[in-house]
Amino acid sequence: MVSCTSLPSSIGTVVTSLPESSPYTLDHLFCVSLLEEALQQAQPVIFSTDQGSQFTSTEFTRCLLEREILISMDGRGRALDNVFI
Repeated sequence: MVSCTSLPSSIGTVVTSLPESSPYTLDHLFCVSLLEEALQQAQPVIFSTDQGSQFTSTEFTRCLLEREILISMDGRGRALDNVFI
């Protein structure tokens, strides 16, 4: 499941369900396709994630930057940096 949340909460959350044929690993192209699907429903101002290779790939970051969405990534080895989001 992928969740794009906008603040204030009155804007809501977009949830995209993973198909049953989902891969066991989230490669960058799979994540880009989910991101594009979610962005058809809503566009956040800031996209916050960890520094996983799927999120730092050129294709993934380009998808966000082309829409002028700010990218926030936690510090390396800092699993709790974005816990409040």
